[in-house]
Amino acid sequence: MPWTPARPTTARLQQPAEGPSITKARGENRKFQKSSAPTPSFSSSSGLVLASIVDTGPHGGNGWPVEIVAATWFKRKKGFAIGIVASGASISGLVYPTMMRYMIDFVGFNRSIQYVAALTCLTCIVSILLARPNPEHHFRKPSRSEWLSTRTWIDTHAFRDPAFCWFTGAICWMFFGFYCVFFNLEEWAARMKVGYKTAPEPGHPGLPTYWLLAIMNGSSTIGRLSSSYLCDHFGALNVHMFVTFVSSLLCLLLWTSARGLGAALAFVIIFGAFSGSVIGLPPASMAAILGPDRTQQAKLGQWTGMMYSISSFFALTGPLIASHLLIKFHTFHTIQVWSGMSLFFSACCMAVAILYHSRDESVTRILRMTAKLTPTSTRSRSRSMSRRRDSDMA
Repeated sequence: MPWTPARPTTARLQQPAEGPSITKARGENRKFQKSSAPTPSFSSSSGLVLASIVDTGPHGGNGWPVEIVAATWFKRKKGFAIGIVASGASISGLVYPTMMRYMIDFVGFNRSIQYVAALTCLTCIVSILLARPNPEHHFRKPSRSEWLSTRTWIDTHAFRDPAFCWFTGAICWMFFGFYCVFFNLEEWAARMKVGYKTAPEPGHPGLPTYWLLAIMNGSSTIGRLSSSYLCDHFGALNVHMFVTFVSSLLCLLLWTSARGLGAALAFVIIFGAFSGSVIGLPPASMAAILGPDRTQQAKLGQWTGMMYSISSFFALTGPLIASHLLIKFHTFHTIQVWSGMSLFFSACCMAVAILYHSRDESVTRILRMTAKLTPTSTRSRSRSMSRRRDSDMA
């Protein structure tokens, strides 16, 4: 639906002629409005953006280290364990926005931010006290002099692994269009008359727009748990590629054709379930790329951190590009196509990563079989040579 500015009504043409007193009063009123509502300056806007980055950065990064810690305790059901831990993010995505909205009405914005920050700090303290890695896990323990070394934070061998490079590219494409759906869902629902922000319009009952976002976050719990369970049976990379591909189709087909409340709810619930799988499986997929070797699994936190560090720039610029497309073309089809194609390219990169990972697994399997057969063949060859030597001496 095109986004067109509101047209002036004809009521202005029916106004009586303005006298000098009316013109003077309007001028004073216009001057008062200009002085009481100043335009936002660059400093205030940049300060708000900086505050958002500082607030979102630690809170957004405190989830996956706990998933890595949980992965150290499981070998067979590692994907399912990571999914259970990751499901807490979807529950908080349902609770935090709803709680924040009601708290702003009762105690104001500043107090609400302080309460939410205190609650986040408390949950982080609980995670620090309870999250303990498996003592039998193989740890990389750098010395004091190696903490400032580049090798401690960046493993250059990872960039020589094609599966790691292609999967990191897939996560970059995913962040390019993933968060655009969440950031623009409420505005899209208000424009399409399937939801309202303050009060329902006559003839368009709908739902509060923030409830659509809450339903999407809540339904992602189903996707996080179900996909993590399937990872242990079909492989994390295979499941991750499938759910990412389905998410791209939902954006390109279902979201673009949604016109009523029923279609909007269908998209919110189905995409929410698949989006939980898309955003919750990267640590499990990275664990699959590293393989079952204990020495390689010790690099899980390092490789996952490198992957998220590289893709963080795409998570920052993706919503900005989508917003620019919306402002330039005045239609939400730009965001829908941008998100869908970004997720589609992400699924394609995952498919290439699966090919390289399968090749590495086959090579490793052949090497293991060769290592098992080599001692036996060597012994049989030595026995035959000794028998031949004995027969020649006889």
